[in-house]
Amino acid sequence: DRSFGSRLRTAVPLGITTGLLLGTRVGGAIVFLPIALGYLAKWWREGRTRPRLVSLSARFSFVILIAWGVMLLAWPWAQLAPMRHPLSVLLASSEFLPSWLELFGGQLVEVGNLPPTYIPVWLYRTLPEATLMGLVLLGALIIGIRVPRNVIYRPSVFATLTAFGFPLAWLALSGANLYDGLRHLFFLQPLLALGAASGIVGVTKRISRRARLGTLAAVGMATVITIGDSVRLHPFEHVYFNRISGGLPAAAGRYELDYWGLSYREGATWLNENLPVRKGISVATCSRPESTSHFLAEGFLFLGSLPFGASGRPDYLLY
Repeated sequence: DRSFGSRLRTAVPLGITTGLLLGTRVGGAIVFLPIALGYLAKWWREGRTRPRLVSLSARFSFVILIAWGVMLLAWPWAQLAPMRHPLSVLLASSEFLPSWLELFGGQLVEVGNLPPTYIPVWLYRTLPEATLMGLVLLGALIIGIRVPRNVIYRPSVFATLTAFGFPLAWLALSGANLYDGLRHLFFLQPLLALGAASGIVGVTKRISRRARLGTLAAVGMATVITIGDSVRLHPFEHVYFNRISGGLPAAAGRYELDYWGLSYREGATWLNENLPVRKGISVATCSRPESTSHFLAEGFLFLGSLPFGASGRPDYLLY
């Protein structure tokens, strides 16, 4: 058996990575199941003894403790009640069903009636080009190479495959609430990046030197393009759409863009700077009221948000 130090070097990175998933989106707790299945597969392969089960259970608990601690570092509100607040969010998110309409494919669709293509379409349109390239290479690698069964059942491989497939299958079959693009699925991004990296490394090991250099150059160029696009979008990186799908211009008017209403600050700032005489000038918004009212200077007559019950005909509408 491996030494305690060797086991620690495995558990600590796993706990940190999982904690970052939780800190990004608490729904990332779903990956605890693939991790548990990986340890269970390890126990099954190693004789299924009771002492080994106790040892692996302790290691899994250690991973959870590390992950929870990392999540708290990234989530100030959870620090106020380290157990109650994260668990309350998990429970509330499973019951929360918004009643608004979602712009998807140029059509307004009820959030509770989104099509099965919702997640695949958003992944295709918003994953960076290099990630998409890597996932395509991973698929080609899996199809082109017959992987022995004993390799698939290795604990690390089994857990990784489950971590890829289980969240997507669960979301598709459970009818989980999804809206605002992929913001509820951000915890999948590291897993997809890992799969893409595996595809790139796996393929480049099996092709000629010239093909390898061409593949790495294409991936590198795609990465540079994504970084450049993100810099240009700052501070609105959340409206990023990759160029393979046509980029932001192709998504405008067809998919949700600034779902947080962060750009309304710029609209309010423009009104403040260009309308020095504000008394009696009415303003309304199409986002949440606070996304505009918080930034408006004194003197404006703020009518509120049209989707949230505002009435009247405003002089200026931030749309």
